[in-house]
Amino acid sequence: MQKASWLLPEVKVLAGVNFVTAVGFGIQSPAIPVLALQLGVGAGMVGLIISAFALGRLLANVPGSHAAGRWGGRRVLTFGLIVLAVTSVLAGLSQTGWQFALFRGICGVGSALYSVAGLAVILRATPASSRGKVVGLYMGAFYVGAVSGPAIGALMVGLSPRVPFFVYAAAVGISALVAFVALRRSKIFSMPPKAAEGDVFGVAVAVRTGAFRAAFFCNFVVGWCVYGVRVSVLPVFLLTVLNQDARWIGISLAGAAALQALANPLSGALADRFGRKPVLALGQICVLAGTGLIVLMPSLHAYLACFALFSLGAALTSTSATAFVGDLSRGRPGGAIGFFQTSSDFGMLAGPAVTGLIAQQAGFQIAFLLMGLVALAGVASAIAMRSKV
Repeated sequence: MQKASWLLPEVKVLAGVNFVTAVGFGIQSPAIPVLALQLGVGAGMVGLIISAFALGRLLANVPGSHAAGRWGGRRVLTFGLIVLAVTSVLAGLSQTGWQFALFRGICGVGSALYSVAGLAVILRATPASSRGKVVGLYMGAFYVGAVSGPAIGALMVGLSPRVPFFVYAAAVGISALVAFVALRRSKIFSMPPKAAEGDVFGVAVAVRTGAFRAAFFCNFVVGWCVYGVRVSVLPVFLLTVLNQDARWIGISLAGAAALQALANPLSGALADRFGRKPVLALGQICVLAGTGLIVLMPSLHAYLACFALFSLGAALTSTSATAFVGDLSRGRPGGAIGFFQTSSDFGMLAGPAVTGLIAQQAGFQIAFLLMGLVALAGVASAIAMRSKV
């Protein structure tokens, strides 16, 4: 069988790194609230510790994109992995809640540096005809790791809630070494992108482009609904309104992660074959349909179907939108790719806060109707965007 020409060696290395970091992230997830409570902090501080990672990513995405353009993807990627490894050890050694939050925030910085450096080089080096498949493979590797990580972490918490942080640090440290050695002779990773004077795909250039704004907003919708509300407000709705057993939370989240892991590579192939715009629009329609189910016929079956549609919507949206931003960049350096990565982080931070507050004050139905309006705006943005670069 002839080897797929689109599958660069660098993509294989990055997919492996993404898988390892996802497993490690999942390993840590069950341990974070347990260790936080052992440190004697309240529920508010536990929330801050969990949010610190996302905040660190949010702050570092754009600078990381600039750094990758200036110093080369391999250096920034390796440095980000080293930061992840070191701060994971420090997080496991934390003695106070504030120390824990600080080190988790710096972990987020390391995560942003490695991911934006890898993604920027992938988008630059991959031809448009196969960019969707590559993005789908890269993202799919993360979700495959995300499925298995929490189960392993739950077993480790029984030993000590600090152990998962040390295991994660070791795994990421090995990944940094492998990436540094394997990418040592890679020209596309070792050399920063070259650009003519003024030919930079910076944030100011990107936000003036309607297609970029549409892709950014659609990714924001996924962050709001899928990565935000699905893991925060919807489980509360399941327990308090639908009166279902708590075991359905774990079942639904694990099933959704597995479905998204399978759907990402397929979504990328569809984006290459049929174009970014129709796949992006279909992804937003899936998110809107999932929200509509939970509003119109609240039940356990609708809840599970909503999770499945959210997973399909996230896979279709993230691969097509990311590939489209790669098309827009045309290999130019700048902070726009990092800024694009903040879109889902913005949604992930705002979605649970706004939806949760409205649910508490006006009820879940009103909160989910607002989420539906956000998803509807995403559909409109996808349909209205330019399909050509």
